[in-house]
Amino acid sequence: GEVCKPWEAAAVPNPNKDPEACNISGPGPLCDPDGLLSPQGRADVLDALTALREKTSAKCPDGGDHGYQLAVLIICKMHSKSIFSSVESEAKKFATEIGDTWGVGDQGCNNGIVLFLSIDDRYAYIKTTDMTREVVTDSLAGLVIDNMKSLLKSGDYNRAVLQGVLQIYDVLMGQEIPGERTEKVKMVLIIIVFCIGMMCVLAEPMCFIFAAVVGLILMPFALLMDACVYCCGRRD
Repeated sequence: GEVCKPWEAAAVPNPNKDPEACNISGPGPLCDPDGLLSPQGRADVLDALTALREKTSAKCPDGGDHGYQLAVLIICKMHSKSIFSSVESEAKKFATEIGDTWGVGDQGCNNGIVLFLSIDDRYAYIKTTDMTREVVTDSLAGLVIDNMKSLLKSGDYNRAVLQGVLQIYDVLMGQEIPGERTEKVKMVLIIIVFCIGMMCVLAEPMCFIFAAVVGLILMPFALLMDACVYCCGRRD
């Protein structure tokens, strides 16, 4: 197949100024210069980005309410400027430069977010600002990316990007996303098992094993509860 060229951030087209080079029909917050998404996939992502912009609300320093703005960039590969820099650091710099160049977010509001994917580098990153990070915390951003990984590994970039956008939208709307409740339940179970174990391991070693087994038995119910909460709680 065709080998994709590595991109430098400065060379990536701006979808607001050159939408055609980003494979979209008009100005918008999505750029897919390598054509990794299908036309329908791009249309679905753009619809989700528009809904996020229109339905979310951020309190800005000027006292006004503005919707959060999420921009998406998906490319084949980054051009690495140094053999000593990690993919993670390159992605952070890349996404930061894209956000600044594209002007993601309202001026003076600090309400922009960038979802960046570099497929051949096997890396996805969510760039937040000081304000947006209060809602889309590093932990939640990492969970959104983790939830995309199986789709990215299978090459289903359309569903992966759309899912990422929708889950960021859910976070901004105060809804839970898959894995969020499970992580909380895991911590509670670990604490319970640890406490039971500490109380009885000295008196009866089998008690600690029993507590561990109880934790393992409860975990599938935690996963099922997480899935049910997400399915029942989603609002289009």
